[in-house]
Amino acid sequence: MDKLGQINNDIHTVYYRTHTKSKTKLPEPTTYSYQKKVESFFLCAFEHRIEIGRESFCELDPTISLLHFTIENGILYDYSKNGTYVNGKRVVHNVPLHEGDQICFAIHTIFYYPKFLISDLSFKDPKELFSTLTIQSIPMKQTISPPVLPSFSPLEAFLQKIESESISLIQSIAPSIMIFLSTTISILIQVFAQKQTITSILLSSITTLLMSFSFLSLGFFNVRLQKRKRKQQEEHRNTMYQNYIEERIQEIQKAFHQYIQSFDSFKEELSLYPLEQETIPIQIEWIPLSLPSLPKVNYQTRNDPLYSYAKEQLLQLDLKLPIFREIQKGQSVWIQCEKIEPLFDHLSTLSNRTSKWVFLEREPAYSVLDSFCIEEGYLSIRSYEQATILLSKTESYWIVTSDEALLDERFCQEEHWTLLYCSLKKSEFPFDSIISRPFFLQKKTHARDVLPLNDSIKDAYIRSSNRSYSFPVGLEKGKLIWIDLQEGHLLIAGTTGSGKSEFISSLLLFGTYTYSSLDFQYILIDFKGGAFGQAFYGFPHCAGKITNLETEGMERFLLSLQAEIEERQVALARFQEESGKPANIHAYREQGNKMAHLWIVVDEFAQLKSRFPDAMSDLKEFARIGRSLGIHLILATQKPAGIVDEQIVSNSKYRICLKVHTAADSREMLMHEGASRLNRAGEFILQEGSRDKEVKGRSFYIHSSSSCLDSIRYVNQDLKQESLLNWVRKKVEARQEDSISIVMPMLGECSFSSLWLLDWPKQKKVYEAKLTYGQSALILCHEAQEKIVDSICAHETDVYILHKNFEWKSLYFLLKEKKRATLVVFGTKDVERIVNIPFLKIYCLTSSYEARNEELYRLFTYRILSSFYDIDHARAFMQTYKISRKEFPMMNLAYKQTICSGIWSQAENQNSLAAPYPQIDQMFTLSQAKNYFSSYVLGYGSDCLPLVWQRKRPLLIAYAQAKKEEDLFYLMQIWRAQDPVLDICVGRIDERADVSIIQIQEGTLLDTKLVENMDLAWFGAGFNDYAYTFHKRSILEPYEMILFQEESIDCGACLHIYE
Repeated sequence: MDKLGQINNDIHTVYYRTHTKSKTKLPEPTTYSYQKKVESFFLCAFEHRIEIGRESFCELDPTISLLHFTIENGILYDYSKNGTYVNGKRVVHNVPLHEGDQICFAIHTIFYYPKFLISDLSFKDPKELFSTLTIQSIPMKQTISPPVLPSFSPLEAFLQKIESESISLIQSIAPSIMIFLSTTISILIQVFAQKQTITSILLSSITTLLMSFSFLSLGFFNVRLQKRKRKQQEEHRNTMYQNYIEERIQEIQKAFHQYIQSFDSFKEELSLYPLEQETIPIQIEWIPLSLPSLPKVNYQTRNDPLYSYAKEQLLQLDLKLPIFREIQKGQSVWIQCEKIEPLFDHLSTLSNRTSKWVFLEREPAYSVLDSFCIEEGYLSIRSYEQATILLSKTESYWIVTSDEALLDERFCQEEHWTLLYCSLKKSEFPFDSIISRPFFLQKKTHARDVLPLNDSIKDAYIRSSNRSYSFPVGLEKGKLIWIDLQEGHLLIAGTTGSGKSEFISSLLLFGTYTYSSLDFQYILIDFKGGAFGQAFYGFPHCAGKITNLETEGMERFLLSLQAEIEERQVALARFQEESGKPANIHAYREQGNKMAHLWIVVDEFAQLKSRFPDAMSDLKEFARIGRSLGIHLILATQKPAGIVDEQIVSNSKYRICLKVHTAADSREMLMHEGASRLNRAGEFILQEGSRDKEVKGRSFYIHSSSSCLDSIRYVNQDLKQESLLNWVRKKVEARQEDSISIVMPMLGECSFSSLWLLDWPKQKKVYEAKLTYGQSALILCHEAQEKIVDSICAHETDVYILHKNFEWKSLYFLLKEKKRATLVVFGTKDVERIVNIPFLKIYCLTSSYEARNEELYRLFTYRILSSFYDIDHARAFMQTYKISRKEFPMMNLAYKQTICSGIWSQAENQNSLAAPYPQIDQMFTLSQAKNYFSSYVLGYGSDCLPLVWQRKRPLLIAYAQAKKEEDLFYLMQIWRAQDPVLDICVGRIDERADVSIIQIQEGTLLDTKLVENMDLAWFGAGFNDYAYTFHKRSILEPYEMILFQEESIDCGACLHIYE
């Protein structure tokens, strides 16, 4: 239809403007959502996409671009240069739309709803929309405006002086005087010129004299008349202006009282229209009403008494306007109230659902939870440090406390955190603002039924493994509603505040109380930062948890669950082969075998799908094969439309829909719009199977305090002093059941005593580990090397650290002693000499990866990646493309072809450094040398290891410098101590001796054949001068000792020995 004409006054408006030039509008205070009435509006329906531009409307407006913006699949794309605004914020490229959003462009307004638009302009070609339209189907939002006050018209028309023609006394009598004077002159002329008698002259002038007298009388009469008339005009002017001023003041008072009535009405209806802004009204303040000023006038008018009268009348008006004082997000505020509960109800009613509640308290009190807030869960913290771990600094939180000792100024440094202190006790904390008389909305809540436990079910039957797998989900006309999840999945939909998380909590609580941990387990995937499932982490039934704060948790979950599925498949296949019965968990458990039903509980399924789209294929597979294996999906979401996969829906036995925002969401779950018309928290519609069975009921509530429990017939008398959740927790803990983890806790949450804790999700385990003797680890780390060394020292014994209590020059003594030790070296230079020595543990720390050393890297038992700068080097080092960045104490560890995550122990250094060894280049006494060197040592090479004569042929020792004789003397003493029968010939070459020692001088000739059959050791300088004598090649670099032994040449330095 072309246009929906005028809608009757019961329809609420979406647009309101004032077009009065004679009225002045005050500057607007802060505005809040509220509804008003207007005459008409226009609708336009669309499917998935609509273009809005200049040609879209019946009225041509040049301020609208040819293509201003488009809306496609709930997203607005802006194409105009003048800009498009959504809820007061300019659109940059595109922005997602929500039901009821206000779109402003040029001077026009459109309100967005799925499938149709509402505009103040008529559309050219709107599609057929509905035959009827009700208030409930279009919840409009508007603003409360300040009073529109009348202005004062120009005052000159009233205040101008009476300017009518008025004659003064002189003007009135002047004609008569002129006539009298002229007559007198005429008489005098006649007397002197014509010499007439006075009598005749007077007789002839009588007429003129009478005329002069008449004019004189008339002049006096006119003056009196003019004064009387002017006085009447002034009195009339004053009366008219005073009436005008009184009318304007009455209009001001009327507008003021209308605003007061609107404000009072708005205050009552405020809770019906949740705000979507960054401020929350908390206190009503009365500010003076800014009255309209008198128009500017000239100096003469300002001195008029009536102008002064108008000013006096305005000054006598003492009107004060009520406005709300707000809590600004990101502030610290002291709210002077006795209890937190009224504040909680107030803010949970008004604040948008992007803000989460956090309670700053010493111990969780669960004092203010109800059916409206349980959607956000209960998150309790004790300090700022704990908040930085549990809370995201980019999300909005209300941090509420009544304990002055827990206040911390660091909370105020976070942009998105709002600190609220609720107490009457004075505090010295530097708050941003103080609310002395807060205004609180009272939320109207409805009592919720409490979960039935052991008054309706015998305790002995509860713990039986043969009981049915049915769960109560709510009440229908006082009767329990049960669902059987023996071989089915469950889908749950509900908007924020509908009681969705509370619904899941009641199912989990019933399961933990009713079944043992060997019969019932659950894995919690919580995308509320752990707030939803925190109360259920401590039960032995919890087989794992993943939160949105753990970005790596999803991969661990999928690997662990795949391993669990494979174990169950193997067990059921073996059972079928041995018994011939069906390979499903029901038949398996009937034969007395133990296999727990496993729930995969996902709160905010839409978040999982958006953040981990690759996991959806695995979840579909779990939905297909999981039922027979006893694995059940419990999926909850706020908006099911477009989120829940058709394959998952087809494999789900039950669909439960609590209150949802739109009819489309209800149709997605139930094939009808019934769930969009639910009003109370906890109300739901349940469908089973192919939607042929449908039940409407109310879910349970598990966080009630003791005052709410006395009247509930299902609750045991033991519950009177505490909440149902705490009561069940104590009951379950008293049974001391074993907890079997499937998804192990994150490594940072585990305590361990070894050097490493390694994560193996494919085996559903974590292992404590460290090197054994004969193993080595190559550690690539750019940072935290000192912390790694401290960790090694805290868990290893007899630790030698390069350049601290160990040098390469001491390596010979370490290897000679063959004592078990741990060696920590930096860099890969010379490390190949010690890798894989059976009695050593080698930790090699390097800060860079070099591809040319890959052959060396392969000698190490483990490769550990602790931190890196270059991702390509990290991938090459770990020999895999998939690498996640780790910072100490986290790490990646590669063993053979397997890569896993791990964590370093951060135990304090226990000072396990071993005593240092001597260095081979130091001075040794003769007795020390005899003790340290047990072979035919000639010196040591550049690798700091001894150069040893192998004694396969006779040895010729030659030297040119006489000072070397003393070194050779002590060296031979060492050899004689080891081999007393060693034959040593000094001064000549003896082919029968084991060792011949000679001094080479210029002109010395040697038997060439004899020398060729001997090993040669040269001591001191000058070898190249005599190399030809021994038929040996020259050595370019000068060495203190050169050993020619068979085909090898070794160069190095001499041992330094003294008496």
